[in-house]
Amino acid sequence: MSELPYLFDFQLPLFEKLTEKQERLGKRMTDTWVDFAESGKTDWPSFRSGGYVQSLASGPWKRAEFTKDHDYAFWKNLR
Repeated sequence: MSELPYLFDFQLPLFEKLTEKQERLGKRMTDTWVDFAESGKTDWPSFRSGGYVQSLASGPWKRAEFTKDHDYAFWKNLR
């Protein structure tokens, strides 16, 4: 749910106003997803090709190792 204020203009007390840097990140995220929806193409590797995901940060976007970077072992043990 933390990505919602980056994607939508929420006027709720639950969400703080975005900084200019955060607004640029939100626009970049939205533009990237719209481009993908229109073309079906991306330069990102497939998730099936090694369990990597894209790290969407305000700096350069890069591959992130899903299981390591998202503490998958920890979350899996909570079941």
